[in-house]
Amino acid sequence: MGVPGPVPVTRRALYARYPFLPGAELALGGLSPTSQELVSSPVHALARSLGRERVLWALRPPGAAPPPEEAPAADEVSRVLSFQYAALLVSLLPGSVPARRWARSEALSLEATLNDPSTGAEEVAWVAAGLGEEASPERGPRGEEVWPVPLVRYLALAPQVKDRSYRLVHQPLHRGSMALPRDRFARLLGERLTETLTDRLPLALDGELKEALLSREDAFLQEARARAPAREGPAGGPVDAGRFPPCMSALQEGLARGEHVGHLGRFALASFLHKVGMGPDGIVDAFRGAPDFKEEVTRYQVEQIRRHDGGEGYTPPECATMITAGLCRREKDNSRGRLCADPALLKHPLNYYRRRRREGREASPAAGKEAGGAPARSAGPGTPP
Repeated sequence: MGVPGPVPVTRRALYARYPFLPGAELALGGLSPTSQELVSSPVHALARSLGRERVLWALRPPGAAPPPEEAPAADEVSRVLSFQYAALLVSLLPGSVPARRWARSEALSLEATLNDPSTGAEEVAWVAAGLGEEASPERGPRGEEVWPVPLVRYLALAPQVKDRSYRLVHQPLHRGSMALPRDRFARLLGERLTETLTDRLPLALDGELKEALLSREDAFLQEARARAPAREGPAGGPVDAGRFPPCMSALQEGLARGEHVGHLGRFALASFLHKVGMGPDGIVDAFRGAPDFKEEVTRYQVEQIRRHDGGEGYTPPECATMITAGLCRREKDNSRGRLCADPALLKHPLNYYRRRRREGREASPAAGKEAGGAPARSAGPGTPP
């Protein structure tokens, strides 16, 4: 699983350090296995072992020991394949939290490698190009290495960084670009990798491949599930309807008025309510005003949405899907800072709810825990009638 953008095939050792770059599989040549071979062949036992370590380290509890060093016998091929195997394993785990944590773990590893004194500027530029961020180092006023980042790219990547020093007001802007030291440039590349990997997970696994993974990795999956959060959502505390995004509020209000809401709208609302922690009775109640409401059928459809993916439930559609379907209500966004104003910064209704709850916690320490947000998966077949 690589990232978009052409990168020339170079030494295999480089791809072993950056196995997420396009060209990594091609660099293996005839040693590149099929997914089924990677899962089953004894030849790739080391790659599978390293892949498990990559995922389990990403799911480590707070304060865990540093990650183990790679096995001395970890050849370049196994290191590349371990990344591919880790992506397969993450795709088996329920919910989006494990995928996000693994993506961030890989990003942190990337940042550490790019900041290592042994990593040359040419290598950093090569990695950046592979991530779709063309950049060349320059010399600052004191002869230091700096990396110009166009304003438009900075605005796309920096908002994900929680460090206040990354805010635009603190950056020196010259001719439409910011000249960043390497460590800050590496942090932005880490955010780019996190975004890319998260967007591409979970991988689509065919039935035979999934069965082979489930059969072989039962012990790993038990340990991974024990480490990973069981589900997204507030994990306790009341659901705060006052902090719903405008699209979900509009759907809820429309149903209460007895208006007809289409298939996607009903699915979006039911899955959203489930993800923010509402129980089945509350979700069913939200549909009582529908002109064609039938409690038995509604409750059945709600359960189908809630039980999907081993109890994780379906994730509601992302903002782009809501916009395409005519369900976006950005013009009704009266929240502080107008969270819906910039679709580049807010891509999912769950992220809106999470940020609004964070505002509430900052205003009142007694407020409940926030809800998780994640890129959407495909919508399920059933929607409450």
